[in-house]
Amino acid sequence: MLRFADEHSPQLTLYGEIGVKKGEAEAQMPALIEKWAKEAGEPWPPDGLYHYGFGSFWTWMQNGPHYSYTKFRAVPHARYVTEMWFDKITRQTWRN
Repeated sequence: MLRFADEHSPQLTLYGEIGVKKGEAEAQMPALIEKWAKEAGEPWPPDGLYHYGFGSFWTWMQNGPHYSYTKFRAVPHARYVTEMWFDKITRQTWRN
């Protein structure tokens, strides 16, 4: 049976991968980053002094059950946009 995605369910991307809408991914980022920080033993909440590694977070998302949050349409691409959100949430915008 063919099922059409509603606004809250994953959808196929251009490459046939399951993804979410950009707005949904952005809304979930604070919770996902906090979950990652706790699982990785990173200090939380951010105080602007600790340097969090985006690469570690991105790998955690891609290799776990949150993979669909790495697949959304964005310019230039989802990884770049997610890194900007990550820097803002972890108070590392000075790096940009």
